[in-house]
Amino acid sequence: MAYVGIPAGLGVRAPRLGGFVRPSLSPAGLTMSGATPPPSPARLSRRAVLAAALPLAAAIAAAGVGLPPPAAASSLSLKDSATAGAIAAVAAGAEKLGPLLDTVRGMKENLSTDDIGYLHRARAAMVTPLLNSMTKAAAGVGGDAASTVVAQMRGHDLELVTEIRAGRGKGVARELEEMVESAGDMAKATAGWVAEHK
Repeated sequence: MAYVGIPAGLGVRAPRLGGFVRPSLSPAGLTMSGATPPPSPARLSRRAVLAAALPLAAAIAAAGVGLPPPAAASSLSLKDSATAGAIAAVAAGAEKLGPLLDTVRGMKENLSTDDIGYLHRARAAMVTPLLNSMTKAAAGVGGDAASTVVAQMRGHDLELVTEIRAGRGKGVARELEEMVESAGDMAKATAGWVAEHK
């Protein structure tokens, strides 16, 4: 550390802290040595930037300029938002059944142990979440049409498990085809609700 401002023996050491020198008193008065200039705009703190931006943001908000329109989903209640999410999940899940059905059609009639294991995993990853989403969508939409589709889907799921365990490729493909149809029926059953809540 360097002596500050006066001859050796009378000075006071000024410790350097992060590039700045803390001022210190000596018999010669207030002195500073090695001080760096004030921080550049690039080194401003987040607090300083926020304090400078707040008046501008308040003026923009008061004028109503540049504000985006509120999202349509924000006008939905929590229950309606959950129902809309479930309906979207049904559509996304239904799209996954097509490629799975194509894969099953390419398998042999008598499924191998590997095929059976694959189909159990595929059912857990695709069919079960789809069925759960359909149940939530039907509960949110209400009405007999959606509830009937869910009941049919549960029946197809039970038959799918039976066909997978038996190792019958054609039976698995048939149940998946019926599930694809049920997903389409659910889209029809929820279409009115979706149109009302846009």
